[in-house]
Amino acid sequence: MAAAAAMLVFLGGAQVAHAAGSQDLWPSGAAGNRANSEWRTNSYGGGLLIRRTLVKAFVQSGEVLLLGSSAIGQGSSDILVWNPGLVTGAIGGENVSAAPSFSCNAQRTGAQGQITSRAQELLGPDTIPAGGVAGGYVPCHFAAAATGVYDIAFVGPSGFSGNTDGTVAADVALTNANDFNAAQGTSVAAWDVTVRSNLTSPTNITGRVFSYYLALFTGGNGLPVYPTIYAVTADGYRYQVDLRGMDPNGWLVYGNQRGFLDSDGASPLYHDAVAANLGSPGQLTNIQGGVSFDRP
Repeated sequence: MAAAAAMLVFLGGAQVAHAAGSQDLWPSGAAGNRANSEWRTNSYGGGLLIRRTLVKAFVQSGEVLLLGSSAIGQGSSDILVWNPGLVTGAIGGENVSAAPSFSCNAQRTGAQGQITSRAQELLGPDTIPAGGVAGGYVPCHFAAAATGVYDIAFVGPSGFSGNTDGTVAADVALTNANDFNAAQGTSVAAWDVTVRSNLTSPTNITGRVFSYYLALFTGGNGLPVYPTIYAVTADGYRYQVDLRGMDPNGWLVYGNQRGFLDSDGASPLYHDAVAANLGSPGQLTNIQGGVSFDRP
């Protein structure tokens, strides 16, 4: 992969986010190009940061997660959910070997779990029974048995352990067939996590979905992106981060309190660092805090 870069948001650690998905990164009227969310096995920083977006959602007992992606129904894609405490290990290299608590593939029938258009991405999930959100996608759904933070993986057509680049369309409008077919590979073009009180409610419960890091991929250079993400620091400050046409190809967005390091491996640089061609700069530091997709 040519000229891959890892972007480090060196803010203090924290998380909280809006009910979220790709529609928040690429909202209506978004400029530039789309980056797919990744789930694969290789890494940046010599194994420090694995190229996978592990989404988290705080869900109260009895509430429901509604889930969908543009990859469902293609190849070995799936949407997996782990109950609180099953995913362990350091952030960026979590142990996800535990059997998932939920699989969209095990539940779905027909078009369930599939986001098949830009309109569905923006509208989000319909209710069950259908009709509460006209034009929304038919979601896979998971009821929380206990209050806590649930882990969610959006797996592309290449499967849980895939590691090859897909043919990413990179179009915000989702008009290319590769946004919905097996060409997505180890990535997913459109994805959604919504928390609601029950299956019949059309009202989203906001402020519940976040990630400690986003692994994103445009499929090549010359495809600038303009998403906005938010970080809330440990001391309570909220930051808006606008990428403003960054041309990264493949990258991670995350936060910590140190940023890139100088060649001594200890001193913060306090400025940008140029990555090596394959995206493994030695100055990368551990993930300490998260990013969210909509204003907390």
